[in-house]
Amino acid sequence: MQTAIKPKHPIKDVLAEEVRSGISNCYTCGSCLSECPVNLATDSLHPRTMVRMVSLGLIDELVHSPEIWYCISCGRCEQACPMSVRPARLISAIRQEAYTSRVLTLDKQWRLRSVYSQLHRVRRQVVELCFNGEPIPDLTSEWRRLAEAPFSGGFEKTQQPARMNSSRAARRAARNYLGFPNNVDFCFTCAECSNACPVACGRVVFDPMWINRMAAYGFLEEILRSPSIWLCIKCQSCARACPQQVKGHLVISRLQELAIKDGFIDPALHLHWSEMEKLVYMQFIREIDAVCKE
Repeated sequence: MQTAIKPKHPIKDVLAEEVRSGISNCYTCGSCLSECPVNLATDSLHPRTMVRMVSLGLIDELVHSPEIWYCISCGRCEQACPMSVRPARLISAIRQEAYTSRVLTLDKQWRLRSVYSQLHRVRRQVVELCFNGEPIPDLTSEWRRLAEAPFSGGFEKTQQPARMNSSRAARRAARNYLGFPNNVDFCFTCAECSNACPVACGRVVFDPMWINRMAAYGFLEEILRSPSIWLCIKCQSCARACPQQVKGHLVISRLQELAIKDGFIDPALHLHWSEMEKLVYMQFIREIDAVCKE
């Protein structure tokens, strides 16, 4: 016998008001789905569905669903929405409801947080293996080892790059992307970009401030050999947080372009990394499910 669904409209109204998520504006266009990196890789995270469920008051179903923990809080869904709906904020509020209602034990909460850190550490390891032409281990059995393994300095098996004539030329090369200025010279190392970045789980993994300063000073060969520039998920959190209007996502896009153009990266290996990254996200989903189902 199936249990009847009993929508909790008061909680729905509280959530919508507290986070100003604009759920009533959603007309299910699917723009959020086309921008979510987890959904694009796994088809397992559907912000649109969660928005509609909250609008119907189906809070209990969401609070007990592992899907609310698949979100990596990048906010790309909010950037894509033409109606200013904020699915990422809504998901954060639903997670808070799960905390307060004690759906998860404290131990599970800490373990879920560790999985997010493991995700980006594994991404860092896999991108390095891809661009060095090394085989990718089975992520199901090697996830924990990859997450805990130390990082090497960067890429080793790349082509000999064409060196910039001077640091001044390098700085000029890094200042714009597709004709749009990125204001990298305005950075004064306040670290707001790194604090806001959902990928920056540790400075050794990914540090937008370090990338900006390396580009501003013209140390391009060092930064173009770093796997870090390929971890950016283009969420623009760094740009929104920067008081100097440095567009960190454009800085990194330009560096990626230069890495391919100047021979630091083989374009074929870049495509290989894109496919391997999908496998990383799929294993990330399995790790979340394993914690939630225990």
